[in-house]
Amino acid sequence: MTTNPIVAALMVLTALRSAPGSRSALELSTTTGLPHDEVTASLWASERAGLVAKCPDSRRGYPSKYRLTEAGMW
Repeated sequence: MTTNPIVAALMVLTALRSAPGSRSALELSTTTGLPHDEVTASLWASERAGLVAKCPDSRRGYPSKYRLTEAGMW
């Protein structure tokens, strides 16, 4: 199933907004029911727009999780 990219991005942003803290692309894929590649594309576009930011994973230390920025808190 291919979802409209704008709808996919809104689903990902809504999932990030409803979750406390940060989430990985895999967690967002599970939450939204979207394929992992669509979630990744949505996160990439949202990051370029300044709506989400990568933050370090507490276990590994490298940026692998995403959180909303102030601009994404609409």
